[in-house]
Amino acid sequence: MVSFKYIFLFIILTGLVSCEDVVDMDLDTEEPRLVIDAGIEWEKGTDGQRQTIKLTTTTDYYSSEIPPVSNAEVYVTNSNGVVFDFVETPGTGMYVCTGFVPVIGETYTLTVTVDGETYT
Repeated sequence: MVSFKYIFLFIILTGLVSCEDVVDMDLDTEEPRLVIDAGIEWEKGTDGQRQTIKLTTTTDYYSSEIPPVSNAEVYVTNSNGVVFDFVETPGTGMYVCTGFVPVIGETYTLTVTVDGETYT
């Protein structure tokens, strides 16, 4: 039984002090692409009128910075043709609409225009 304890201890210690090689891979860089983070959220205890959409771009794999997208036109249209405009909080990539009243069962279409390119 004593030898089993020593073997077990040896295996644990070997795992704790084993070496690790850091591998940096040379990854191809692509053109940044638009990332749209949106959803209709109705937080408990609120009237649901404040909705937020976040626009960013893709970035390098090793980068910890997430570049925001500014100067975009962002709006949501419901099935009755009512348009809800979203306004950017300057420099953040966060677009906010405070007059949006979500209706259960309603159909909505998100439209984002950035640099002449329209996404729906």
